[in-house]
Amino acid sequence: MFKTNNKKAALVSIVSIVFLFNSSSGFAAINLDHRTGTVILTTPSNELKTIESGQPLPPIESGASIEVVTGIAHIATDAGDVITLIINNEKVTLRDKGKIEVHKDLSTGRGLLKVLEGSVEIVRADGTTETLGAGQTFEAEPVAPTALDTLAPGTDPAQNVGRQKDTELGKVQGY
Repeated sequence: MFKTNNKKAALVSIVSIVFLFNSSSGFAAINLDHRTGTVILTTPSNELKTIESGQPLPPIESGASIEVVTGIAHIATDAGDVITLIINNEKVTLRDKGKIEVHKDLSTGRGLLKVLEGSVEIVRADGTTETLGAGQTFEAEPVAPTALDTLAPGTDPAQNVGRQKDTELGKVQGY
């Protein structure tokens, strides 16, 4: 049995250890939620991870990039964090307590971004830049489907479109 002072010392030690791990882990407070489709995560060390709907996300480091291949995702950063989002051929930089919503429609190739909080900087395929603030939207030019769009579980792009629509409607939790 612990004495009162030992309990306090144990609690302080536990809190200190949790703080130490959280503050020195190198992982930022980047959140990706409301995800209904596939995302590709590229770490700052260029490790590529494809995550299907329903699969758990690994921790996301500041400096990583995220591509929403299909579906919808909300992405948020904390103070001091930076993430690059790829929508078709456009690059979007989100930083410092920003929050965005991304829709990628596989059937049309359309990519839509809405800034929910903060601001984003967009670098278009032609090199021009644009800054958007909260409440503003951006539509990325459609591009031809990539090889990933036709990969398993179905090799037919129409089948993958059906998976996207089912997931968005909440009929399934991923494939």
